[in-house]
Amino acid sequence: MNISKELLGDIVFALSTRLPEGFFFYDRTDGDVKSLSMYPSFYEDEDEETILSDNEWEAETVQAYLNHDVIIIRPIPSYEAFALMENFAESVTSEEARMKLFHALERKHPFSRFKDALFKLGLLDQWYKVEDGFYKKEACKWYQMNVEGQDDIIEEDLP
Repeated sequence: MNISKELLGDIVFALSTRLPEGFFFYDRTDGDVKSLSMYPSFYEDEDEETILSDNEWEAETVQAYLNHDVIIIRPIPSYEAFALMENFAESVTSEEARMKLFHALERKHPFSRFKDALFKLGLLDQWYKVEDGFYKKEACKWYQMNVEGQDDIIEEDLP
């Protein structure tokens, strides 16, 4: 697999970020990850030439999207991110810390409560290493399947 650190970082960001008003995609023409905002009036009220005249970067982004020379990057589903937090909590050796993490996951707003608990327990750096490793592995799998066209991913080949 031949992927730059910058592109890997961009795919990681796209997989880990939810844009309520838009989405990320991989532009096959230049190999970059881009985002596009979706507003209903954006497509209904404007003709292609008006859209493309706004600015050069936006014009290229919209043109790539309109030409369908893109691959949509869907974020990791929240249930998978939640499972990652559960697995991390289970791996914590301190019974007291483990209980606090699971308690955070059972409450309202589990994602923010989990990070608050990690901070208070001094486990935030450990969590970020695990989370970063997970998203890098997912980004590599996404790239191999969607850009390189490989269906048979060998887990040992991933970071």
